[in-house]
Amino acid sequence: MTAIAHSESNEFSSWLTSFCNRADDADLPKATIERFFHSVQFNPEVLAKSNAQPEFGLSAGAYVNRVLTQKRITRGRRLFSQFANALEAAELQFGVSAAILTAIWGIETDYGRLRGDLSVFDALATLAASGSRQVFWETELIAALQIVASGVVPANRMNSSWAGAMGHTQFMPSSYLLHAVRLSGNGDANIWGDDPSDSLASTANYLTKKGWRTQLPSGAAVTLPTGFRFSTCGHWKAKPATYWKDSGVRLMDGRPFSDWGDCSLILPAGHKGPCFLITANFHTLLQYNRSLHYSLATTLLAESIDENLGCNLIWPNTFPLSRQEIKELQILLVKKGFETGGIDGIAGWRTLQSIQAIQMPLGFVPDGYPNKCLLNHLRN
Repeated sequence: MTAIAHSESNEFSSWLTSFCNRADDADLPKATIERFFHSVQFNPEVLAKSNAQPEFGLSAGAYVNRVLTQKRITRGRRLFSQFANALEAAELQFGVSAAILTAIWGIETDYGRLRGDLSVFDALATLAASGSRQVFWETELIAALQIVASGVVPANRMNSSWAGAMGHTQFMPSSYLLHAVRLSGNGDANIWGDDPSDSLASTANYLTKKGWRTQLPSGAAVTLPTGFRFSTCGHWKAKPATYWKDSGVRLMDGRPFSDWGDCSLILPAGHKGPCFLITANFHTLLQYNRSLHYSLATTLLAESIDENLGCNLIWPNTFPLSRQEIKELQILLVKKGFETGGIDGIAGWRTLQSIQAIQMPLGFVPDGYPNKCLLNHLRN
C-alpha cells in the first residue's frame, strides 16, 4: 500500500500500514481496506478515556451510588413498561430476565442516550496502535471491517464508545458477529438504530450462550450472623446455598434462597460494608463486563426496576486504592511469594485471594479488601 499524509504520529502511520498489510490475509475486500486506510484517524481522546474507567477508579459504594440514581431507576421503570413487548419476547426466547436486560441497557448507555459518538474504526485503530493489548484490538478492528463489508450498516453509522462498543447495550464488533440477533428472527440485527429491540435480544442471546440460567437471580444483599467467618468470602469461593443458609446468612429483603445452587459471598467494600450473595448468573454478567462493580450495580438496578426490592445500603466512607497503589500492593505480594495474576493495578480475583491469604496471619480481618492499612503494613 502507498503511504499517504496523516496528521497523527509517525507511530500510528507505521502501525496503520503494517495492519492493512495483515488485513489482506483476513479475507476482506481490498476496497474495504483501502477505504479504511484513507479515512481512519488517530484520536487522542480515546486513550484519555481508556485510562479513566469508572469501574476501576471508584469505590464500590461510589460506583453503585453513581449508577443507582433515582432518575435512572424511574426512567428504567418507564422504559421497562414502554418496551414490555420486546423485553418479554427476549426473555421468553432466551430465558434472561427482562429486568436484567433493562438494567444493562441503562448502565451501558443510559437507555440509549449515550451510545457513543466516535468512529469505531478510529477508536479501535488508536487503541491497537497504542501497543497495549494490540492483538485484541486488532481482532476487534478486523471484525468491524467484516461488518461494514457485509453491508449490514454503512461505515459512517458505526459509532462507538472509546473502546469500540456499539449500540444500546454496547456490543463489541466480534460479539456482534457471534451473538447479534434480530428480535423478529428475520434479517440482520440492527443495533445502531433508535429502536433497542435488537440490542436487547442480542444481549439476551449473548448471556444465554455464556451460561445464563433461567429463573435464577444474579444476587442480592444479605445480612451476616454474629461471629461470621469472613475467610469464607470471595467470589471465587462457591458453596451450596444451603451452606450459607445454615450458616445464618439471610437476604435483606426476606426472600428464600435455598434453591439458588452454588453461591459466593462478596464484600466489595470490605467487612465494614454491605455483603452480597451472588449466583452463577452473576459470574455470567462478569463475562459481559469483567468489573465486579458493574455486575453488582446491574443486579441492584434490575431489582429496583422490576420488583422495587432495592435495599437501603450503607456504604463505608472509604477511598479505594489508586491503580498505582494497587500495582504497588501487587508487587509487595509477589515479593512475599503470592500470585496476583499480573502487576496491572486491577484487583482481580488472584490479587484479592492473595490479600485474603496474607491478612489472617497479619491480624487483619480476612475480607480480601485492598485497603491502605494493609498497604502501609506491607510497606513497612
